[in-house]
Amino acid sequence: MRKVLVLLLVFLVLCRAGFAFVENSAMFRIITTMPPSAQAGKEIIFEVGITNTGTEIWVAGEYSVFLKVYDANKSYLTETDKTRQFEDIAPGEALSINITFDIPADYSGTYHYRVGMEFEKEALFSHYFILKVLPFAPLPEAKKWTGSIQINYQDSQAIEPTTSLNLRLVNLLPGNSYLKLFTSGRSAPGINPELSNFLVSYHSRKLDLSAGDFATGLSELTLSRSRGVKVGIRLGEIDLVGLVGSSQKEFKDDLYGLGGSVDLNSNLTLGANYVQDNNGQNSVASLEAEFALSPEITLSGEYAWSNYEGEEIGSEATIGNAFRMEASTYSEKLNLNGSYQRRGDNFFSFTDPAFLNSQEEYDISLDYSFTDYISGALYYNQYRENLSQPGDIFRYSLISAGLSFLFPRLPMLSIAYDVNETFSNEESESLMNDTTNTLTIGVSYLIKKIRLSVGYIKWDYLDKTKFLADQTTTSDVYEISIPWTERLNLSLSYGSSTDKDQATLNKATRTYITPKLRYTIIPGKFTSSIGHTIREDTRGDEKQTTNLNFSYYLSKKDILSLGYSQTHGNGLILQDTNFSNIWNAHLTYSYNFTKNQSLALDYTLVNQDKPSNNSLVSQNQTIYLSYKNSF
Repeated sequence: MRKVLVLLLVFLVLCRAGFAFVENSAMFRIITTMPPSAQAGKEIIFEVGITNTGTEIWVAGEYSVFLKVYDANKSYLTETDKTRQFEDIAPGEALSINITFDIPADYSGTYHYRVGMEFEKEALFSHYFILKVLPFAPLPEAKKWTGSIQINYQDSQAIEPTTSLNLRLVNLLPGNSYLKLFTSGRSAPGINPELSNFLVSYHSRKLDLSAGDFATGLSELTLSRSRGVKVGIRLGEIDLVGLVGSSQKEFKDDLYGLGGSVDLNSNLTLGANYVQDNNGQNSVASLEAEFALSPEITLSGEYAWSNYEGEEIGSEATIGNAFRMEASTYSEKLNLNGSYQRRGDNFFSFTDPAFLNSQEEYDISLDYSFTDYISGALYYNQYRENLSQPGDIFRYSLISAGLSFLFPRLPMLSIAYDVNETFSNEESESLMNDTTNTLTIGVSYLIKKIRLSVGYIKWDYLDKTKFLADQTTTSDVYEISIPWTERLNLSLSYGSSTDKDQATLNKATRTYITPKLRYTIIPGKFTSSIGHTIREDTRGDEKQTTNLNFSYYLSKKDILSLGYSQTHGNGLILQDTNFSNIWNAHLTYSYNFTKNQSLALDYTLVNQDKPSNNSLVSQNQTIYLSYKNSF
């Protein structure tokens, strides 16, 4: 499963890279968190810096920023509300924003999060950052309910209507204890209503009881997730855990687990875990430790070994081992997280029992402020499997680096460079050996009220397999934005893109020009914009797109938007060559009843015409409704 996900990721990256213009891309930085030490049941504020490394201006009111939270295994847990931004960010400029997250009372340990930006038709995400959460602290002797409920409904002519539910309830009890209920499910006409996750748990100072689907069974290498019943007891500085369950939701293979840890002092914790199936043939054991050099520097690690005999009677047992290490540190200018994990050829995993081959993964992220005006970010990830076998070897790596320069009264400059590599040997099922390099440079300069922006992107793709390919795409865009009056803003963008095949020496050039006008009908309330883009290439193909949008701001969080776009063209420059005329209209509305209660509606109508007789051949309507309440 892991390999399938990685291959899918690579495919999506390559598909995205095929576009001539990278209109939206960003470099994310976590400047600081307040307070530095996160605690369950309290609020934490993330100060985030996001640099526009694309070629399009981020128009005020047309994009939102939010945070997604994941558990220690990077499985999705929850997300913050999407906060709409009301600031124009030109290519090369940086957005600084505070994102508030109320940490649930039942959180404790290591979590991950990603910063996201949502536009009308796409979303951008940062890499994973680590979040350490301290256990829930005592509250006054009074009962208090907290939690959230989210209901989504989607209906489209292309897919059957679907309703989904996420419910989370926490009853905060006296004496540092709580009772929790979490469930999620979906319903559609073609399937019976089903619960994808269900968990009931009770926590106190000395006792933990859980029944259902728990994401943290014992440890990452022994049993990261399971379905069953788990009991935890705390005796002074000693924690003991026992569970009965299954790694599969249908309880096909029952298993038993024991774990324990001891706090030797305030800085050092040691633990041990053991899991075996009901037949006693397969088992995994581990030793783990966590050491805090200081409140800002933490180290952790785990070593595990397994015994696997399979299901056949009298089969010979195989012994495997695995280990992982993690380190994190942060300060006013530095945020550094790193991890390394390796599993041997014969290491058996209850979470994925079919996965019996060696694998290795590195992961490191670095954010550093050199000065008040210069900052940088670095991210590196490499995943490899079947390391010692001559057969199906697979390797995937990604490195991303960026610098931003924000000196007063000087042009803003951002530089980003990404390298993506995928490799598998000739005996693997899917032959891959390719490398993608992307260089992005953005410059933005404000002369009185006139904004000048320049963007440059170079994308290189090299395939070394029998399907040899060596392609280069260079794009540059120039934009000027002029506030004509206090209510009227005019902008003009010109861009060109050149695709060159180094093997065949074929070369194609595309250009586009976009005049755009934005008019504020009522300051702070009602705005409108219209833009027209003409794209053409050296083959004579042409594509024209007209966009018209109206936005009414009830407040900074409540907005009603109406948009219309029409695209007409000929030849291969159209993304869908079966249609010459495509138009769509969309209506979005969001209303915040209170700070924590919101309703969102999105309706889209799309029509596509055939080039031969210009008759209507395709129409699709989609409606999406979402209600969310946090309390």
